Amino acid sequence: MEELSTEMRGMTMYVAADGGPVRFPITGRKNHTTHLHPSPKGGYLMLPSESYSEYRAMSVLDVSHSVVEYMAQPHRIETADWSYTPDVGAIVTHSLIRELRKGTPFVLACLKLPPDRSLDEPYEKLVLEIKRDLDREKKEYAAKLREAGALYAVNGYHFHRVEENPGLNACDISIFPAILMDFSANVPERAVFAAWHHLMGRNGVSTYDAMVDALGGGPHGIEAAHCLHGRGLIWIDLTKNPLSDPQRTRVAMPPLRGKNRALAKQLFREG
Repeated sequence: MEELSTEMRGMTMYVAADGGPVRFPITGRKNHTTHLHPSPKGGYLMLPSESYSEYRAMSVLDVSHSVVEYMAQPHRIETADWSYTPDVGAIVTHSLIRELRKGTPFVLACLKLPPDRSLDEPYEKLVLEIKRDLDREKKEYAAKLREAGALYAVNGYHFHRVEENPGLNACDISIFPAILMDFSANVPERAVFAAWHHLMGRNGVSTYDAMVDALGGGPHGIEAAHCLHGRGLIWIDLTKNPLSDPQRTRVAMPPLRGKNRALAKQLFREG
């Protein structure tokens, strides 16, 4: 695999020349479960996850409105003494970094509705180490992670270690793969207009069941709601399962970025 290198403060960073994972550890010969995940936020490349924890974390990144894009095995850093390849590298909102610094569990930080001020803040580079239980790691590896975190910090990256508990267990995320399947649905612009008009009539906040009804109800309404969330056009509070608690699951108008903001101007001008 062809690699490109960049000299940085205290380390050298290597990335794949094609922009994909710098290593592909899924060989079919592991003695534990591994996964391949075609993420929309990774250009639909087949992203490798070496554990169920990594796979679950990727599903959180996919549904988060605070994550713009991400890559598995994004780069390798090398010093004179060691090398390290993180599990995930992501471009995220500054509001997500704030939540992680506050100690908010990873999944809850990712699922939170970004504030309007996030539109005026620069994106941040986030590097993730994902493990089921980091306390059980060998002392040498834990020391390397501390050194890696310090080097990332002086080079403008944020380094965060995600553990299953509470990082991925603070809420039920088992429905996320099913929700992700609806992200690629063919939802027409009139559904976007209907969803936004519904929210405007409720001061920007509604419930999941009311939104599904506004989008036609039934399976098609559910599919449309999930798709619009995935496109960043509405926000669904996924800290609870919306299908099992539709009347108490919040839906809101998110900060609109880029082409979504342009679409809003177009639709309301035409409407």
